[in-house]
Amino acid sequence: MLQGLAFRGHDEIKDSLNQGNFHELLKWLAGNLDGADKVVLQNALNDPEMTGPKMMEDLVNACARETTRLIKQDIGEENFAILACLFTDACHNEQLVVCLQYVDKKGRVVERFLGVVHIENPKAATIKSAIESLLREHSLSWSRV
Repeated sequence: MLQGLAFRGHDEIKDSLNQGNFHELLKWLAGNLDGADKVVLQNALNDPEMTGPKMMEDLVNACARETTRLIKQDIGEENFAILACLFTDACHNEQLVVCLQYVDKKGRVVERFLGVVHIENPKAATIKSAIESLLREHSLSWSRV
């Protein structure tokens, strides 16, 4: 996820030479982490539910929640800034990318991705409302911005 790799591949059948990033990373993990091969190769790869789109989505969401929790922990009770960028995606939908900028406990300026929000129109009031909603979703106070 850190590298922005797509999870799903085009040819995920058992005999494929490249079953997609998710399957290949699972196989790599199984081959390089003691004991993981018993769990990963014998169980997960043979169970379509364990490697299917729903499981991948759940995994990404769990990682996102944990990452956001760590960012909030790093910010603590300090103030932060918002960096927002509006763009149109490939389907011509307006998207708003929101990042947080803050000074960490070591005095370094840090920028962290918070989320992408679909918005109906690029008016200032809509953008402000989308940012407020995203902050509420992550239990961050507008008063600390």
